[in-house]
Amino acid sequence: MEKKLSLDQIPKKDGSVDEPFSGLATYELTRGDVVELRVNISANLLFRLYRTIDYFADAFEDQIDSDTEEMLELIGNSLGNRIPVVGKAVDYKVVDEEDGKTIKSSAELDSDEKEDAEDLEVVTLLNLDSLWVDPIQTLFNNDRFVVYCRVEDVDIDRWYPLKVTRAVNSLSEAAAENLNREFERGLQDVRNQLSEIQNFTDWSTDSAAQWGRDIQQYTKSLEVEYDQDVSEDEQEQLIVEALGTVDVGDEVSQTAERKKVLNAYTDSFIEMFDLDPISDEKRQQLRSDASETVGAGDQIDGLDESSNVFRIEAKTVAMYW
Repeated sequence: MEKKLSLDQIPKKDGSVDEPFSGLATYELTRGDVVELRVNISANLLFRLYRTIDYFADAFEDQIDSDTEEMLELIGNSLGNRIPVVGKAVDYKVVDEEDGKTIKSSAELDSDEKEDAEDLEVVTLLNLDSLWVDPIQTLFNNDRFVVYCRVEDVDIDRWYPLKVTRAVNSLSEAAAENLNREFERGLQDVRNQLSEIQNFTDWSTDSAAQWGRDIQQYTKSLEVEYDQDVSEDEQEQLIVEALGTVDVGDEVSQTAERKKVLNAYTDSFIEMFDLDPISDEKRQQLRSDASETVGAGDQIDGLDESSNVFRIEAKTVAMYW
């Protein structure tokens, strides 16, 4: 079957291309069409929250109330053996033209088109039983894959990976959106409550999100420093270990708290991967680099629902490096 989007349309290193691509109007993409894309894969936000809380629930079982257990069970049953992922296309963007939206090669956009272009994303459910590699090690690091898939729907404003939310959506879009929001809010609240167990006295909803972004960005700095990849599962383990060994209750400022936490996190990072220690000066530099990056891009977790995105819902046939 002819592929509407294909790797053959992407220029090779020498600049040659097998199938010249002049663009594809989005209305030409319909259910059943085949597309082949290079994408950067990340897990859906709600699934990331669910995995985090599920992990903490095992570590702090006595702190999980019955309502949270029921919510985790409902989400787990709704997901089944599926992993909801979002793939951001590497080689394509979506631009507005006089006759509608058009998918174009990223390399061929002019400066004006680049400024207003939308990202092209594929949202899909992967079958856990069909994966021959550990999904935690491969699907949670924004790694690059090729997806070969069939289009299910086009131009999706919101995507609901849970069966229960999809069922509600078939009856009422507003009710589905509220339910999905309640799931996310509930998981965020539980995550914040579990964080408070670790003696963090200032983990409000906003500060908890800030800490999460801070640690995530700091992890990237450590990855670059040590040339070491860290999976989401490993990062969760590092956070638990760091928070379990540090007490910031006697610190007089958030800056001092941050230094103490990130130092403990660094120690756990070095121990996990059997790495050489780094000096206090280098740690201070990494903390500063992470803080500047977080401050420049201070955004909430809901990046999965960014408005500057054109989404395709698809059924994945194959995914490979």
